[in-house]
Amino acid sequence: SIRIPASACGVFGLKPSRGRMPRIPASTADFLATTLCVSRTVRDTAAFLDATHGAPVGDPYRLPPPPTPYADEVGADPGSLRVAFTASGIDGTPVDHEVAAAVRATAERCEGLGHHVVEASPPLDAEAVESAFLALWAALAESAFKLILDTAAARAPIRLVRRGVGDWRTMKLLSRLQSRGLPHDAFEPFTWALVDHSRRTTAADLAIAVTRLQEATYAIAGFMRDFDVWLTPTLGTPPVAIGEIDQSADWDDLRAQLTAYVPFTPIANFAGLPAMSVPLDWSGAGVPLGSHFTGRSGNESTLIRLASQLEAAHPWAGRRPPVHAASA
Repeated sequence: SIRIPASACGVFGLKPSRGRMPRIPASTADFLATTLCVSRTVRDTAAFLDATHGAPVGDPYRLPPPPTPYADEVGADPGSLRVAFTASGIDGTPVDHEVAAAVRATAERCEGLGHHVVEASPPLDAEAVESAFLALWAALAESAFKLILDTAAARAPIRLVRRGVGDWRTMKLLSRLQSRGLPHDAFEPFTWALVDHSRRTTAADLAIAVTRLQEATYAIAGFMRDFDVWLTPTLGTPPVAIGEIDQSADWDDLRAQLTAYVPFTPIANFAGLPAMSVPLDWSGAGVPLGSHFTGRSGNESTLIRLASQLEAAHPWAGRRPPVHAASA
């Protein structure tokens, strides 16, 4: 995760496009995830992206290099952008009132900077997208689970020799791995729930899920022909307290909690689009509220220009919540 912790911590987080960052080492067939950093300033993220981008030969997704270093985009004029904003869920369900107010405030900021802003959303079937994304996410969780077991089982005999056969803990671990099983408390309940969900999903179900997500990606691409960026909340609520999302809850209840908390960030994941969380607002309780911008595929430059423009107009790097690590 990049944008979710960035929003919760009041820092800047940019997720690059699919194909922008190297995939090596390829641990799974996960095309949802990518890597970068969180930072206090747009400049630092741009410099980090300059230093790390570029998919090597053999990667399944590759983008051409940017025409200009990303660091040079910081402070560059983005021009007058066409900005769509959405202040509710993609199915029209409300988000937290402070979150909605923050997005509307960011839309006004963009308008004040000379951008053309309208309220609009891509035509997505929220329920179909959620179900398809969940099927794919669960399959990736199970594939990672199996890879961990296979790798650990292959390496356990080496550890057994090094540690000595008299170590009962190693013998017990080896026995469990060789039988391809682990105790339930070795993984969080939600991890087991995802694996169980995947085991109930057929290969045909998974293929249909990928098709549904691709159909949604085409719909978003059509929507983005009319807009340069799409503004939404990063999170559906202010940052939650520790334990508020209850992993021991019933699967359907937990799924509903997660959907309400992160209704927007998965869209850029399955669509492969660049997206960023910009720390512009704070709740009445003094916690950060990120504004989320999604851009066109391969166009991190526009996001960086816009973010640096917002940062210059509304600086955030020196702001801290009432309780933070440095205050301890």
